[in-house]
Amino acid sequence: SGRRRQLTLTMDPGYHYGQVYSPGGETFFALEPMTAPINALGTGVTPMVPPGRSYAARFRVTLT
Repeated sequence: SGRRRQLTLTMDPGYHYGQVYSPGGETFFALEPMTAPINALGTGVTPMVPPGRSYAARFRVTLT
């Protein structure tokens, strides 16, 4: 939040992780909702969806 605005990120229970990135000296940032931690493939903790099944998760970004 700042003096005049507030950004809110709301994630469904399907998103257990998130990442925020803002490069130094820039005027933008990135919000990245994630279903697994960073390097989940390398550490073997990637959530798996069985063949023939699907997975859905939602997030919402609100600026007030």
